[in-house]
Amino acid sequence: MLNSRIVFRADGNSNIGLGHVSRCLALYDILKGTYKEAIFVTRDSDIKTIQTIESKCATYLIQDSLNEEEELNILCNNLLQPDDYLVLDGYHFKTNFQKVIKQFVAKLIVVDDEANWHIVANMVINHGGSTIAKRYSVEAYTKLLLGFSFCLLRKEFLDAARVNNTKKELSSLVICMGGADSPNNSLKFLRAIVKLNLFKNISVITGSAYKYSLNLTQFIELNPQIQVAHLQNLNPEQMVDIIRISGVCIASASTIALEIASVHCGLIIGITANNQIALHNSLVETGCAVTLNNINDINEEQIGYSIREFVEPVTISAILKNQELHFDGRSAERVIDAINSI
Repeated sequence: MLNSRIVFRADGNSNIGLGHVSRCLALYDILKGTYKEAIFVTRDSDIKTIQTIESKCATYLIQDSLNEEEELNILCNNLLQPDDYLVLDGYHFKTNFQKVIKQFVAKLIVVDDEANWHIVANMVINHGGSTIAKRYSVEAYTKLLLGFSFCLLRKEFLDAARVNNTKKELSSLVICMGGADSPNNSLKFLRAIVKLNLFKNISVITGSAYKYSLNLTQFIELNPQIQVAHLQNLNPEQMVDIIRISGVCIASASTIALEIASVHCGLIIGITANNQIALHNSLVETGCAVTLNNINDINEEQIGYSIREFVEPVTISAILKNQELHFDGRSAERVIDAINSI
């Protein structure tokens, strides 16, 4: 164990999604026991997200109204210690923020998925970013951990990746558009898939930031002829169990897609935000998923046509084999070794 603290700084709510917080909590799980103490710093996060963080580790709340200079003042002068390892995950932690805060900690780690500004951190982790490696502007000392080999996934998903799971029941389908799903793609896809009459069992998984539960429930109640389960706030074990028995999963190209791929499932993805492009491209180019491209704009008719085209045993089998090749469940060990070496 290192005689240092590890401090995470990320936010999550229904507007920005839960990806930043989820990745940091996954990294917390990976590093648990490696450092003497873990602290999670957040602002602009909703109550349920804060409760999730508090269930894991000590939590420090920053006032939502503070500007960047005021936040830096609090972090640098009131919270951070010289031997801290600090992890930043968010799109407002740009070059100047990093330069200021790096002076007050032992090591700075940035979790990123866009490569949109110069990075001065000691390390960058982009678990889906192998396709944008050349875009990074970094210091000579900065280590880049890019691609599926460094997946920031919770232990349950890493364990699942080590299990052969290539036999699937194609009549079971999961829809999972992330914890927030602000465009409500969950309901749009459910409407389209019900019309296909291809699946015996459909599970719609949503998170704590999902705001359309009533609309989804009403649609399900008005269509009693279909077997649909709306599952909300599942823990990792429950997620793994659902994915493992399902033949097909439809998901946004976010961390949830990596979780699904690690369990090995016929994965159909689409982009709901620009920050998903690199991960989307990596999953498609490695054959670990097929794509619907921009799923915010796709209509129900296009969804139906594409699903019929993709849900073929040969296609699903190829996806499963590629997932088994690229997701070996060993990313935690690689991340720990890399962080301990900086």
